[in-house]
Amino acid sequence: MQIINKKIMYRTLISLFAVFFAAATLSADEVNEIRAMTKEKVDLVIQTLKDTSLSKKEKKEGILKTIDGLFDFNLMARL
Repeated sequence: MQIINKKIMYRTLISLFAVFFAAATLSADEVNEIRAMTKEKVDLVIQTLKDTSLSKKEKKEGILKTIDGLFDFNLMARL
């Protein structure tokens, strides 16, 4: 009976480890995805700021257009 309990406990621990490892991998993928998207947006903002052919107003509009999807401005205003 003890051998069966040890086998069940061993399999349960292995299963839990596999689930936690898979969850950590998914989280890492999400973090990498967010990091890549943020880098892309920051690069676009820097590119807009460096563009000397744009007026200050055009730069502001371009930056707001670029970051519009990143922030929920209404929620941020309430916080």
